[in-house]
Amino acid sequence: TLVDNTAIQRCWIKDKNKMSFFPYPSSHNNRNLKKFWSQGQDCPVVFWIGHHPAVLMGTQAKLTYPESHWEACGGLIGQALRLTPSKTFGDKIMVPADAEIVIEGYAPANILEADGPFGEYTGYTGPQVAAPIINVTSISMRKNAIYHDYGSGLTDMLVPDNMAMEGKVFNLCKQVAPSLINVHVPSQGRRFNAYLQFKNPGPGEVKDALTAALSYRRLKMVLGVDDSIDIFNDSEIMFALATRVQWSRDSFIIDGLSGSLLDPSTPAGARTLSKIGVDASLPLSTLPNIPPPVPPQSRVPDDIMKRAFKFVAEYDNFHWPKS
Repeated sequence: TLVDNTAIQRCWIKDKNKMSFFPYPSSHNNRNLKKFWSQGQDCPVVFWIGHHPAVLMGTQAKLTYPESHWEACGGLIGQALRLTPSKTFGDKIMVPADAEIVIEGYAPANILEADGPFGEYTGYTGPQVAAPIINVTSISMRKNAIYHDYGSGLTDMLVPDNMAMEGKVFNLCKQVAPSLINVHVPSQGRRFNAYLQFKNPGPGEVKDALTAALSYRRLKMVLGVDDSIDIFNDSEIMFALATRVQWSRDSFIIDGLSGSLLDPSTPAGARTLSKIGVDASLPLSTLPNIPPPVPPQSRVPDDIMKRAFKFVAEYDNFHWPKS
């Protein structure tokens, strides 16, 4: 395609000049790799390690194919990303000029070796797989380079891609639900759960959006709430589930949708699974400017809570009060 693609990839260093890596079968990296291999060519690959966190976030942008991530990276840092030609491939593959470490090499055509098992985003150890290898041709680094790594399968690994998923799911669902105002993919749900928030949705709009979100491959449980619930607060999410849902009325299951190969709840090798949507939004009002037909929620007024928090923050808890 003559268009590069950037993603976070795990690697297994096998010896001083060889390592393996696993591009997910449906990923853009894998599509590029297979195009070289289909022509009997080794695939040029560059790994770069360490940069501004916003640049790493840009690499997780969910783009069309083929489309370079460099513009997304530059958009997040507010200026064009500085690039420089790679040592092995020249300007055919540009690399971030301010990366800490750059490793270059070729993935020899149709050569696969055992890779893993490693910790996965699911929170479990994944299966060993057959994966491409890289024959390293060049390693360069900054003086006193910082090696930036993720804990495989831990929360720090989840955050960048989960945030990118939120943007993708928002754009996907906004087309069918104009009342959608926010999306959250919580790390507690790995990459399988999402919360959608709506403001004054029309009849059927929440379930339209839930159905659209479930078409996203990784998601298998999507919950819809209104703007009275903070989707970034799991206590409020549990409150909505406990008090606003009748399962026969508010939930639906769709079988046979595409899912993640790494989902530990599915049989080995399964490509499809069941997904669930749950509408935990308040019922719609029957008349204009009239509150929904539900009991008022028991809350401490916001101004009282602010005064209480201020008092606690300023209270001297290390000395007994004077008599």
